[in-house]
Amino acid sequence: MIRSASQPWYPFPVRILPVAILALTAVPTFALAAPTIVVLRDGVDPDAVAASVHVTPTHVFTSAISGFSADLDPSIQRHLSRNPDVVVVRPDVSRRFTSARSVETTFRALATVVEARSQVVSPANLRVGADRSATARIDGVDDRVDADVAILDTGIQPDHPDLNVVGGVDCVRGRTSADLVGHGTMVAGIVGALDNSFGTVGVAPGARLWSVRVLSSRGTGSESSILCGIDWVAGHADTIEVANMSLGQEGQSDDACGTLSGDLMHAAICSATSAGVTFTAAAGNQGSGISRLVPAAYPEVISVAATVDTDGLPGGLGHAGDQPLVEAL
Repeated sequence: MIRSASQPWYPFPVRILPVAILALTAVPTFALAAPTIVVLRDGVDPDAVAASVHVTPTHVFTSAISGFSADLDPSIQRHLSRNPDVVVVRPDVSRRFTSARSVETTFRALATVVEARSQVVSPANLRVGADRSATARIDGVDDRVDADVAILDTGIQPDHPDLNVVGGVDCVRGRTSADLVGHGTMVAGIVGALDNSFGTVGVAPGARLWSVRVLSSRGTGSESSILCGIDWVAGHADTIEVANMSLGQEGQSDDACGTLSGDLMHAAICSATSAGVTFTAAAGNQGSGISRLVPAAYPEVISVAATVDTDGLPGGLGHAGDQPLVEAL
């Protein structure tokens, strides 16, 4: 075939072009599954609801609240939102939580404890009077306080020689409740380090410590990982007396114990406290009020502020460097 220079040439019949273009524009797009929290009415079986939509939960909540978290595509989310047993379907948001110590400070403190040739009674212990407590009985003899404390944090080093770690749970899907960064281990030491001849000593020496890993080594955690930890504590309320959360995020208390469609962390903590667990939380260590930091702002939580104290006495007369282990978390 002869064609002019101005005539376009196609290697296939022109009539095929519209069909080809239509085929290209008609390629379907698939929505990706996203981390999601599904909250159910009290008494509804989370596993059964998850099985009904053929999903495998990442977390299942049965004690503080009823529900589960899972990676769900939009069609399943819409289907569940129409289920009368479902209270709310919402994104599972991952956040950076403010911990009471920086990782660098934590490692410096840990190094100081490890290198100590004799037991250190920290200024924090002196300031709160733990050295005078008849329950703590800090005298260098390993008589352990009969209490169970859950540490909701980055985990606890399970074989630490100065801690009485009795178990735990991983809520970060890392397949271990062990501490990979040091923050949770440091908190555990302040709470319950043994009264012996080395390291530091806790305010409740030898208390049984439960490692509830809700934060990654980067200090991040999802809403579902925090709920997982609180739910686990609520499920063990017959064993655990105190749960400590040396972490926080921006937020305010609704002063109404949260709602299943609103502040789930508050609702879960209220449920756990009703079961008999006392919660303590860091006030943030930013030198400001706690009204904009949760869980510290919740009325059901005992908030603990930090102070720089190098002599354990009031008046601010201690000198920086007198004692290296300065806390509270």
